[in-house]
Amino acid sequence: MEATREEVARLYFGRFVPDRTLKRSHVSTGTSDPFHWLQIPTAWHGLPLATEAFIRYLQARDLRVAYWTINEAEPMRSLFGLGIDALVTDRPDIARAVLRG
Repeated sequence: MEATREEVARLYFGRFVPDRTLKRSHVSTGTSDPFHWLQIPTAWHGLPLATEAFIRYLQARDLRVAYWTINEAEPMRSLFGLGIDALVTDRPDIARAVLRG
């Protein structure tokens, strides 16, 4: 069974985002899909969200994923190794060093 991008987003944020907000949040690219990015924590209520399977699942549905707030080198390396699209950090100096290898 395949899930749509909206269903994936609703799975994690649906109890916080009413239908009318989803319909208003369409981007100006002319697409009818309301979501292009998810900015999420690495875990939510004990549910791990930073897994390779979950990242691949999102990306296969043309969703990009960014994790927040990652401020240490090892978690950054691990997430980049999983193929994330972006991360949010208070330590861009560490992120830069990790990316440069």
